[in-house]
Amino acid sequence: LAALGLALTGCQSLPGGGPEGDETGSLGVEQQAGPADTYVDLAIGYLQEGDVATALKRAKYALELDPNHAKGNGVIALIYERLGEDSLAAKHYQASLRRDPRNPYMLNAYGAFLCSQGDYDQAVQQYDKALENPLYSTPEVALTNAGICLRLAGDLSRAESYFRRALERENRFPQALAQMALVSQDRGNSLSARAYLERYLAVGPPSAELLWLGVRVERQLGDNKAADLYAKRLLETYPDSQEVQLMQESNYR
Repeated sequence: LAALGLALTGCQSLPGGGPEGDETGSLGVEQQAGPADTYVDLAIGYLQEGDVATALKRAKYALELDPNHAKGNGVIALIYERLGEDSLAAKHYQASLRRDPRNPYMLNAYGAFLCSQGDYDQAVQQYDKALENPLYSTPEVALTNAGICLRLAGDLSRAESYFRRALERENRFPQALAQMALVSQDRGNSLSARAYLERYLAVGPPSAELLWLGVRVERQLGDNKAADLYAKRLLETYPDSQEVQLMQESNYR
């Protein structure tokens, strides 16, 4: 969802050229509205309201007016990804980035798409390209997404390095705190997992995954009272979750 919102607000319709060596791309270029922009904006509005069918129609019409429209291709890529049309999503992500190759928001969105496809190396490359843009206002998002992708790939050491960089940028960024709690536990450091989990809970709502993490961490650290509190909260908040089933299967008392 973060990638979706940032891509929609950040992607420009102009080519990402600029002076030689300038990494700012379209973010450093004055915008000029074209005939397709109105329909792209309508597509964005419908997509944000959940009307995917109408959003797709408006995006298609925008691309009839301007097939190379960077923002239009980016929006329709997001729509096709939501619809499970992965080959079409990939085609339009690539078309958007051919037009605007340094747009960090679309690079982040394309990275998230590649990561969801299991193409972890290529995904991290897109995130790294996004981070090269000095005008990228939320690098902690791409840093955290890169870390998530590396964690999925099993590279916990590199994943942790990206999460730490995200927290250097924004020390209360909830997603990075949550991921540091999870990767700390993956690496067998329950004390670190506890610390990051507590920091996360001060700024973000608990998910079933994180509450279950709290149960396991406190059990491993010998604080049964704290483990009971996490377990109670998990049962009350997410009674039908997979995490409750896992807790019950672990013979938790």
